[in-house]
Amino acid sequence: MKIDLHCHSTCSDGTYAPTEVIQRAHAAGINVLALTDHDTLAGIDEARDAASACDMQIINGVEISCEHTLSGGYGKNKSTNKIIHVLGLDFTDREKNACNVAATARQSSHSWSTYRRKIE
Repeated sequence: MKIDLHCHSTCSDGTYAPTEVIQRAHAAGINVLALTDHDTLAGIDEARDAASACDMQIINGVEISCEHTLSGGYGKNKSTNKIIHVLGLDFTDREKNACNVAATARQSSHSWSTYRRKIE
């Protein structure tokens, strides 16, 4: 059994739409996949529909962008802000989690849209 617990679609920074992600994963022999787009659950329904046609299992997933301040260093590294990404997997209450993801993105000064602009 092949499992991929971290992949992205065009709903965030991926190259392929959710349906094509599923089709490509199926062609590669993946049996279980978690679509973990940055700060959105928007592609999960499309991915689930495509996966049912391929007899694949989909795990609900999201990659939440966060900012973390490291402190305790010295000199120029006394305090450093770091962008970290936290994966959330296999949650069942998607409506509640969609609200939490949106609230987290609004609260963070480095939500995915801000972060994406910085790397483009």
